[in-house]
Amino acid sequence: MRKTNNGGGGYRRAGPGVLAFGATMVGTVVGAGFGSGQELLRFFTSYGPRGGAGLLLAVVLFWFAGAQAIAISHSKRVTSYHEILREACGRVAAPFVDLIVAAMFFGGLAVMIAAGGAVLQQEFGWPAWVGAAFMAIMTALTNLTGLKGITRVNTSVVMAMIVVIFLVCGVSLGGARAPAGPAGFSGPAGTTTAGSATPLWSAVDGLAPFGRVPPPAVQPATTEGPLTPGTSEEVPPDPATFRPAPWWPVSAFLYVAYNLLLAMGVLAPLAGACRRAAVAHRGALMAWGVLFCTAMASHLAMQANWRLAASAEVPMVQLAARMGPVMLVVYAVILWLEVYTTAVASLYGLTVRLVGEGRRAYPLAVMFFTVAALAVSGYGFSSLVGTLYPAFGAAGLWFLVGLLTLPWRRRHRARGGRGGAV
Repeated sequence: MRKTNNGGGGYRRAGPGVLAFGATMVGTVVGAGFGSGQELLRFFTSYGPRGGAGLLLAVVLFWFAGAQAIAISHSKRVTSYHEILREACGRVAAPFVDLIVAAMFFGGLAVMIAAGGAVLQQEFGWPAWVGAAFMAIMTALTNLTGLKGITRVNTSVVMAMIVVIFLVCGVSLGGARAPAGPAGFSGPAGTTTAGSATPLWSAVDGLAPFGRVPPPAVQPATTEGPLTPGTSEEVPPDPATFRPAPWWPVSAFLYVAYNLLLAMGVLAPLAGACRRAAVAHRGALMAWGVLFCTAMASHLAMQANWRLAASAEVPMVQLAARMGPVMLVVYAVILWLEVYTTAVASLYGLTVRLVGEGRRAYPLAVMFFTVAALAVSGYGFSSLVGTLYPAFGAAGLWFLVGLLTLPWRRRHRARGGRGGAV
């Protein structure tokens, strides 16, 4: 496969370091779903203590499947995820999976732009269209700096994210009490946070993996203060209503299938740019370790505060609100940055796949896709994304199974078998 000079040939020749690789992978995987706590609550916390085992299984799957993808990317010096799809899904299925992934990159970009506008509207009072335009401009400018600029942005954002998440989770596990009355949260419904009126997750509802939507919130009591113990309204939401699958290992498998396929847009060219495969493997190991630690901290915090977290549209913001208005604003900024890094990764994966970085058309393609995503972000495009998720879920499962079985299939072919793709 022909090598393409990526974002200033100097960076491709030098390659990213372990820290840059790992931070970029973390920034690509985290987003509105991870930062808000919705994904973790549904895929893991809803299973109780077994959710911790599910997180451990997810990290193992990330590590093994990611190692296969890194090996392909580095050995062939790929500049997009297409070659990995061909290896994992087979020559026949790869074009169909490729089309679905490109559609989801564009859909994810549109919804993340809308989500970025929603964060600024909810917490800072910006008009939604202004916030969305700001998110689009920042996303496009970052992509114009190429792979080097993207790794630098992610390194800074991820460091701040880790500190804030551990701080919020540590205080939550320490038993901080929520303030009484509507200034903090209104009963178990948990949709009122420091004066905010619009649930943030509604802005990214269409991006709920595999077509999931938030379950109905528990109805608050008729009084505005905290509920009186012993009332019927105090009953916490049933965890079973949140689960995407009846068995926790299946839920962990679905989570990895969804996130790993989205991460390919950046993982493939990033691994291809590394001078040595060991750098990419160590960076990926660091990324999965960071994700496991932050996810486990969030899981334990939400499990310890299940009634509040399960009844809220944005569980982690609800926990941050218990630390006061300053921490609420800080976490809102971190959530915006997580949405921003995911938007950057979506735009980069889409543009590099269809145009290729280093070409003259790359800047124009970045601007075109950004403007197009901004144009449709406010017109219910999230609903269209939601309808695509069943197909995306199937593609993700096919891709993950293909990567997990790739070593066996290679050995089978080496022995003279005619083993094809999964």
